[in-house]
Amino acid sequence: DVQSIKVGLWEFSVMHATTIKRPHDVISAQACLGYSIGLRLVKGGNDLDMYMDPDLWRNPEILAVADKLEAYVLNNPDHPQMSRVELKFKDGRVLQGEMPDARGTEDLPFSQEVIETKFRRLAGAMLPESQVTQILNGVNRLEELPSLSTLVPMLRKQ
Repeated sequence: DVQSIKVGLWEFSVMHATTIKRPHDVISAQACLGYSIGLRLVKGGNDLDMYMDPDLWRNPEILAVADKLEAYVLNNPDHPQMSRVELKFKDGRVLQGEMPDARGTEDLPFSQEVIETKFRRLAGAMLPESQVTQILNGVNRLEELPSLSTLVPMLRKQ
């Protein structure tokens, strides 16, 4: 059981991700850091469908975790997008970690594998696997395509 959650972020992120305390729609769910942490700790993931489920927006277990969030501004001029997390558990354990930059930035880019895995997961919710693979193959060969218009038919739901 989690006793407290402290998250240090750059000022913009604190303002952007902690203003909403209770999600009421998909956008507010995605912009609510407490809800995101609650999803991860209670449900074990943060897949898009969890942000689209109104029952989860009101889930008492998830919201109880969200209420334990204490966000603070982390000022580090050398790493303006640095983040730090500390989870304290009721049994006395403490887990903590930090990232010098936000994932997906120039200094900490996503690997091709991470990008493709996420694309497959998200697109696979709407499209058959064969079509997702076809789109990925097309995107990976952009430089060889005579025109981007050849990608458009691949993007249509069949």
